[in-house]
Amino acid sequence: MRRFFKKKISRSIGLDLGSATVKAVELTRDGDGVTLSGLSCSERRPGEDLGETLGRVLGQRSLSGREVTLAVGGRGVLVRYVPMPKASEAELRQAMPLEAERLLPLELDEMQLDFQVLGPRSNGRGGEAEEVSVLLAACRRDEVQERLDLTRRRGLVPGAMDVELFAVLNAWERATAEPLSHGAGEGAEEDDSAGDAPGAAKCEAARDATEEASEDATREAPDETHGREGEEPSVAAHSQDGPVPSPAGGLENESGVAVVDVGATRTTVSVLCGGRPCFSREIGLGGADLTQAVARALGLGTEDAEAQKRAPGEREDELRAATGGVLEDLGHELAHSLDYVEHHEGLPVKEVWVSGGGALAPGVIDWLGAALARPVAAWDPLAGLAPRADARGLEELDAWRSSLAVALGLAWRGLAK
Repeated sequence: MRRFFKKKISRSIGLDLGSATVKAVELTRDGDGVTLSGLSCSERRPGEDLGETLGRVLGQRSLSGREVTLAVGGRGVLVRYVPMPKASEAELRQAMPLEAERLLPLELDEMQLDFQVLGPRSNGRGGEAEEVSVLLAACRRDEVQERLDLTRRRGLVPGAMDVELFAVLNAWERATAEPLSHGAGEGAEEDDSAGDAPGAAKCEAARDATEEASEDATREAPDETHGREGEEPSVAAHSQDGPVPSPAGGLENESGVAVVDVGATRTTVSVLCGGRPCFSREIGLGGADLTQAVARALGLGTEDAEAQKRAPGEREDELRAATGGVLEDLGHELAHSLDYVEHHEGLPVKEVWVSGGGALAPGVIDWLGAALARPVAAWDPLAGLAPRADARGLEELDAWRSSLAVALGLAWRGLAK
């Protein structure tokens, strides 16, 4: 949207304040190309608050600037994809608070609301219905403020706040070299912000870095729980067995693609139909659940179980058996989500792409492929993105690679056109 990042900047920092890790990625635009110029990551130590972890990340001195793009996730954000009659933006803006009051579980004065028209809905016969799909976004004011205060106390300047779900999609767009459709229809603004997440609505908290930042919000689930510029990299698939899905560039409009990110405490899934978001959800299972399953089965402490999960060695079969129950539950939830999309959108979801640190555990791709009965593969958020010659903090890049989707998506958004 027009109010963000009007000035030209050469560097952008995406800051992912996760539940188990803090990750910061810096991208630099040099001429017509974009390179990776800085990386700073750290795991949260037992009993450590988020501010201490952030302080340690900043202490690595791998970042050049102080302005950051942030994200919020979990129960602090809600999203609904709402069918609405075609109308002007002014008419929709008048109607959406009433829809929000009907659909959202919290009081409106506790939330910040925004919406974006994604485009016409299909009539199921290859044509357009007399309705548009509207992304209704809401974010809790107190949780947004907590993140703003945290970063400011560490001397950072929050430029904008996004949503983790859409930050992942933004990274996916870059890694597949496939521009996602923003689906601007009647009543929608053209999006001229730099690297905005596809279809993301903004919850405005402020208009500049000295006031509150603003934010996107997303989520929806079947059970009503919370649910372009630069180098054009190609996707890097690492499917262990079975057919590998083709990159999104080969996707036809009559099918969908699911983008899944397995984090520490939750897994996000977004489905793209015809190149634009049509469904988003967060599932309360992640890498930490896999670690606990390993700890119980092998009689290990949490830290040893995490180390064993990352480097199973000769105990891989034991780890696969230990994590099977968690992966079965995760596969069931994802299958439920994809079935819901296929039923309501009338489109088959043919491909599933997976990122996130939790996806590195033994057997994750295999389990999900069997549970979803679809091609499932891992994708590399850094695919095709070259490091800058003077890049800093890249010594452990490969270890963090799969878990950088959120931070990278935020960094891409921060780059000006």
